[in-house]
Amino acid sequence: MKLNPATQKKQKLRLSLEGQTYTGKTLSALLVSYGLAKDWSKTAIIDTEHHSASFYNWLGPFNTIQISAPYRTEKYIDAIDLCESAGIEVIIVDSISPEWVGEGGILDVYCSTPGSRAQKRNNAFPQHHAFMSYLLESTAHIITTVRVSGSRLEQDLAYRHNFHAVVSLDQNQEASVVKDRTGILKGECPCKLSLEIGSKLLQWCNQGEDPVSPALQGQIDSCRNHEELQRLMISLDMEDMSLMSAFTRRRLELDGIVSFRQIDNSGPKHPPMTVV
Repeated sequence: MKLNPATQKKQKLRLSLEGQTYTGKTLSALLVSYGLAKDWSKTAIIDTEHHSASFYNWLGPFNTIQISAPYRTEKYIDAIDLCESAGIEVIIVDSISPEWVGEGGILDVYCSTPGSRAQKRNNAFPQHHAFMSYLLESTAHIITTVRVSGSRLEQDLAYRHNFHAVVSLDQNQEASVVKDRTGILKGECPCKLSLEIGSKLLQWCNQGEDPVSPALQGQIDSCRNHEELQRLMISLDMEDMSLMSAFTRRRLELDGIVSFRQIDNSGPKHPPMTVV
């Protein structure tokens, strides 16, 4: 433990869009994603909404992964892994509501677990925490959508803690700020989200120092197996979550899934897929 000067580091965006039906969550997420990636083939939507994302294929050749019930957390995690292994730069999770309230989601697991409330919590909530950690540690920019029913948010309210910015969309598809650590959205909202706003958010993400020094990156790259990678992680101050993406990239490389230094992002890496 030591005192360090406060410095901003380059990072990947964590943005969430909340709203009722027909507030433009999916379209808004796609527009922001293009401002972040500048290439539709580098965007993927994890679609839990019965292929609804495909209605926007006129925008460009973005990728989709379909998730259907039961909405277990491991399905989301597998889909995120698939996106990362394909070199996707912006992952849109549309929506994270079924993970909480859907069939097979966290509340379903809680209610179906026999025993006391403590036993129910111990069975259900660690899965949710693992999912949120996966969103936080992803090597890609993450945009999520969350459904609102009446005044009720269809997700654990504490999820907002993990995000740089959270906005609420109204029936005119205009965004208002719920939370904004970037300072960008506070200056723009109320507004309709756009690729221009995505570009401004990208500039914010790219400000500051590289999260991983060249020397540390060399140590990470030199790890020849998971055991060496784990030992290196233990030796470091992993309170700095910006380091996690570098370790995640190396883990994927060790698994033989992808080499991020050689990946070709000139086009879609796979047809639309269904995680079952």
